[in-house]
Amino acid sequence: GDVGVDVKLLKVDAQGYECKVFDGMVGNNYDNDNHTDNHTTNTMNILADKVDFIKFEYASRWLDPQNCTDELLPKLRHHGFDIYGKLFRKAGFRKLIGNHPDQGIKRSSKISEKGF
Repeated sequence: GDVGVDVKLLKVDAQGYECKVFDGMVGNNYDNDNHTDNHTTNTMNILADKVDFIKFEYASRWLDPQNCTDELLPKLRHHGFDIYGKLFRKAGFRKLIGNHPDQGIKRSSKISEKGF
């Protein structure tokens, strides 16, 4: 059922376990291999239904050991989020395209925004 709470900003710092955190928020509906939802259960998708913005750090050195590097951004995009990277030495963010936003970026905070 409905948890009755809307989350405007979710900050996640899970040292590479971000995919597992988001999997737990999606329940059993998400198929990681195909980036699709399996509507065989009634599990609520908290990530897609209740969260507006997510702040997280994309660091391959933490994500790689958990096999999360290639899964993280497609998973968030599948649930309606756009990904933005913080600009270095400047105020603001740029929209990221692709599955590996850290190319040319050492460590960077990312913001995911649900498209409205």
